[in-house]
Amino acid sequence: ASQKLCTEMANEHQQTRISAVGLATELNELRDALSKESQSYQESTSSVQRWVTETMALKQALQDEEIAQAALTHSVAENKQELDKQVALGKTLAEATAEYKSGKEELWQAMSSVEESNKQTVKDVESLRLRTQHMEVQRLGQVTRQLDELTAQQGDTVGKLDRVEQAQSSGQKSMSAKLEHQMNELKQAQTMLTQLSEQSTSHEFIESKDHQYRLCVTMDGDIGIFRRSGWGKHGSEFGAVPRWHAGAVGEKALCSVNRETQSYEKDRFLALVNREQR
Repeated sequence: ASQKLCTEMANEHQQTRISAVGLATELNELRDALSKESQSYQESTSSVQRWVTETMALKQALQDEEIAQAALTHSVAENKQELDKQVALGKTLAEATAEYKSGKEELWQAMSSVEESNKQTVKDVESLRLRTQHMEVQRLGQVTRQLDELTAQQGDTVGKLDRVEQAQSSGQKSMSAKLEHQMNELKQAQTMLTQLSEQSTSHEFIESKDHQYRLCVTMDGDIGIFRRSGWGKHGSEFGAVPRWHAGAVGEKALCSVNRETQSYEKDRFLALVNREQR
């Protein structure tokens, strides 16, 4: 029994050793796997960092490319503007060249016509010289008479100019007098307007210089010119019918000029006033 127990214990110990060896082997394999996984993780991290670096580099390169593209676009625009200016300048030069050619042709034609005209003028001058030599003696007397007539006409013209200057000076004097008279009238009108404005501010009416007429605004808002009636002891001096009246009825404007009050109307008015006072 002891031998059997020892045998069983030995078998169990051997199985335990085998199990321990298996566990150790699995542990080593697990360690190898973890080491490989850690290495793979480190490689992945390195790859990610390398990719991030490459991405940043690519982003910076893209920004540089965009800046370069913008600069290139600006340069292309400037080159296009410069090219347009050069094209416009070329067109202007072409037009100027065409105008120069046409002007040159016109100048050549003008020079040709001038030369022909010069030749014709030389011929005409020669013929005139011959005619002048022939007619010089005949014309000399006529020229002398014409000079005498011109001298007499010049004397008459000088006299007329003197008379015109005298008339002009007298006209200027009369014009100065008229201007001075008009200036005086303007000053009088300004003085009158000043007096009327002062009178209108101090009274509710505008009165004439002889104190016989007043311009007033009635209670109805109409405008009337009243004449002094001389009935001051019986009422207002200007309480009669207005000589001129302007107003409006609805939308219709009205204006009337009234005649002067007759003597019998004045007596009737006085009688009515005396009757009312009694």
